[in-house]
Amino acid sequence: MDQTKILAAILAVFVVVSAAQTFQLNELRTKVSDGKVSLGELFAASEAAGSNSGGIAAASGGSVPKSLASLPQQVGGC
Repeated sequence: MDQTKILAAILAVFVVVSAAQTFQLNELRTKVSDGKVSLGELFAASEAAGSNSGGIAAASGGSVPKSLASLPQQVGGC
């Protein structure tokens, strides 16, 4: 296969993925603005799925992951 065709195929994949993410983001914004879902619920769902959103979850009322609970002592902070 020609190098240009390979690059065009990769670019096409990126465009399709970008379009799908744009659609998902717009759907999520609509749900949040309509009040169907709150940001706290989203962070709780992402934590349950195994996402490591640490400080964001803590700022939104979630709990700090266990791996970060003793971080100040590990790095010599106050």
